[in-house]
Amino acid sequence: MNYIKINVLVIGGGTHHNALGVIRTLGLSGYGVELITIGNLTKNYITSSKYILKHYALADIKELAAYLLYREPKSEKEIIISCADVVTEHLNLYQRKLSERYILPGIPTEGKMPELMDKTNMIKMAAKRDIYSPEVWSLPIDITKVTFPCITKSHISSHGGKSDIVICRNREELDTFLAGNKDTLFVQAYINKKEEVQFIGCSLKNGEEIIIPGMTKVLRSQPNTNTGFLEYGPIDPFYDNIVEKSKLYIKDCQYSGLFSIEFLRGHDDKVYFLEINFRNDGNAYCVTASGINLPAIWVKANRGENYYDEIKEPKFVVVMPEFQDLKLVLQCKVSLWQWLKDVKRTDVFLEYMKEDKRPFFQYIIDKII
Repeated sequence: MNYIKINVLVIGGGTHHNALGVIRTLGLSGYGVELITIGNLTKNYITSSKYILKHYALADIKELAAYLLYREPKSEKEIIISCADVVTEHLNLYQRKLSERYILPGIPTEGKMPELMDKTNMIKMAAKRDIYSPEVWSLPIDITKVTFPCITKSHISSHGGKSDIVICRNREELDTFLAGNKDTLFVQAYINKKEEVQFIGCSLKNGEEIIIPGMTKVLRSQPNTNTGFLEYGPIDPFYDNIVEKSKLYIKDCQYSGLFSIEFLRGHDDKVYFLEINFRNDGNAYCVTASGINLPAIWVKANRGENYYDEIKEPKFVVVMPEFQDLKLVLQCKVSLWQWLKDVKRTDVFLEYMKEDKRPFFQYIIDKII
């Protein structure tokens, strides 16, 4: 395979279609991809993608900065795309040294990324731009004030996990969950949602230019994650105001890089902020499928190239994370008949791709063997 463009470093935190979507987006655009994975992974199906030129496996996130500084310097700064919270946080801890050789996602102030990634700080910063969240209670000081149902979350995603996100319908369920969890958590009011939406974009020049071409609407959600059966298309005018406020919030953060920002719309039509992800989003391949190449915008902008031809009106696409969605069938939460009908109307899958089939089949093999 002959590449006519530069190689891009994609850094992922595990076996997930998040990094796979970036790899495929860049590969289809003619960029070479060098993948760095974190963790002692005996199986990693995404490494079988034909678009990966080189793969480097690091046992622990603590090795990342040392490895990047050890690499042979290139004539131009290498461009990095982060696909995990822990990666963005780690890069920022060594921002001054790494920025001499790499174009980094993150903020210009070294060591401040964890502060921005703390969900309670997110809520406070967003509120300054009139973006409001469901009521929050800090633990253990506010334990007696919690109303139900509620949802538990870790303060910083990179320090916790999806298992920290639990809906508790009464005090007994909350006490039971907290008794078996050692992460630093807070509790938030649970919103009976009308819809769940997400704005996926790219921020340039520390937030001076922010590109949000469209939005997702979740058609069928997954437990503890916004990666579900969804549609992506142009921004619903109902959300125009919240999008503009979100851009101001991101500019306040001085963040550069790929991102996503998540909201719930209640049955009262109030819009509630959930969180911002300072990294490529797991759903982001839906933007590629709609005709817009956010990773290419990030690369071109940082190389001083024209990227405005990448910005256009997105087409509507229906997207399915097929392996995750199939679990709902196996759990009897969705009928097989309904799932097959949804498969038929899906425009793009997050695992299967006819131009790059091997990761799809490797995933199945890894589960069987």
